[in-house]
This record gives sequence, C-alpha cells and structure tokens, in this order.
Amino acid sequence: MAVGTSGLDKTRMMILEKGPNDEHAQDNSDSNTTSTTFQDKLSLVFTPPSAGDYLILAGAGVKNATSLRKTAVRLLDNGTSTGYGDNQSSFQNTTDWHPWYTQFKINLAASSQTFKLQWSAVAIGTAHIREATIIAIRLDHHRPPIGYAENLTNASTSNTTYVDRTTLTHTPENTFQMILGAMFIESQGFGAQNNNVAGRVIEGATPIVMVENIHRPSVRGGTWPVLALKRQETAESSTTWKTQWKRFAGPSAHIKDSSIITVDMDDRRVL
Repeated sequence: MAVGTSGLDKTRMMILEKGPNDEHAQDNSDSNTTSTTFQDKLSLVFTPPSAGDYLILAGAGVKNATSLRKTAVRLLDNGTSTGYGDNQSSFQNTTDWHPWYTQFKINLAASSQTFKLQWSAVAIGTAHIREATIIAIRLDHHRPPIGYAENLTNASTSNTTYVDRTTLTHTPENTFQMILGAMFIESQGFGAQNNNVAGRVIEGATPIVMVENIHRPSVRGGTWPVLALKRQETAESSTTWKTQWKRFAGPSAHIKDSSIITVDMDDRRVL
C-alpha cells in the first residue's frame, strides 16, 4: 500500500438538541454480505404525531473486502419503495472505508413510517457497513421560513469549470441558520489523475468554508459523497446557495442526489 501525506482542513462539527418529535436509530457494528441483493442494516420506525415535513439524514461507513470492487448503499422509504442516496462506492484496497451520506425533505402522514438503511455487494466481493445512522428531524419545530431545493436525478457535464446543479434562493430571518448541502459525484473514468471530478457548495460566489471534494475513483462508476455543513448568522435578505460539479481532463462527470437546506437554529440548542 502506498504511503503518502493526508490532509484535513476546514472541519465542522454540529451538535443539535433532539426535539420532542425527532427520531433516530444507530448501529455502529460492522456487518458484511456477499449478496448482490440489498440487505437491511438498520431500520427507523416511528409514527408522527400529525402530518408534517421532516428532514431525513442518513450516513454510514462502507468498504469492500475484495479489491477493485464496489459496495452499494441506499436508504429505503418502505412506504413508497423509494431508494434515496442509491449509490455505489468503489475501492482500491480491501481495508479502505469510505463515507456514505444522504439527506432529503419529505412530508409524512400521521401513520407508521419505516426507513431502512440497506447495502449490498456489486457483482462480486464482500461488502461491509458500519456506523449506520438514520435521523428524522421534525421541521415545524423550527421557526419558518425553511429553505429547501433538490435535484435527486443524475446529470452529467463535460465542462472543466464548475456547473450549477441545484440552486436555492431564500430569504431567511436575521437569525442563526444551519446550512446543509449534499451531493454524490462520479467519474466515468478511473485510476488516472485526469479522471478526477469535483463538487462543492457555494453561497453567492464563495464556497462554504471552502468545501470542495476531488474524487478519483478506483473503479469506473464509483461515487463519492460531498457534504457542506455550516452554522452562521444570516441577514434578512435574499441569499443564493448552489451545488456545483465539474470534470478535469478525463471523461464526463456525473452528479446526483443534490440538495440544499437552511433551517433556523435560534430556538434549538446548537453547539
């Protein structure tokens, strides 16, 4: 295994006090499968007290114990059979763990709801998953207005400069806001440096805390999540946030499951 230098910059951590109708489930254990059919890792089952909007967040660490293979992950809404964040991570080495993350806003009825975090091997190999988490945040406990925009379908570009995918133009109150931007990026090439793809989230013309993820997949079609997290005091004026992506010199760059949300944090304890 090659030896190199790892870097870490512009890190963020946010601790949000759980509200009375927020829900979560977590399983940190390492599970594995050789099945190419999705297996259940973790379920979140709850009944909302009334119909309303929720922000669903899900994350995990994944790997494949066979080199140059892929692991698939998704969050399944059992009620509609919709898979969110349905993507495949590719692995150069058998010990590599990659992050997986997805987020979306959804209106839920006052009936039993089930979300399942699932994973599988792709074609061959032993797929692993650990640190699995599902969180459901009731949005009407936060002071309006809440800003949200999404483009969950796949799009591609051959541009070598950043291209807009999802745009959120929103006028928040003069309060502290939580801003979350997320996407998956993918290259149709692999291995060589010129097959890199990049994704970022910007506010106006400025990247949020310089969030930019440059991904060079080890297997063609492998995806990588990009997440931007920020807490800031906002002015009561129209503001625009965007998710963007680009390729470098290689094949086309793809993006999917792109979304941005801003939520008022003044009425919740946030660290």
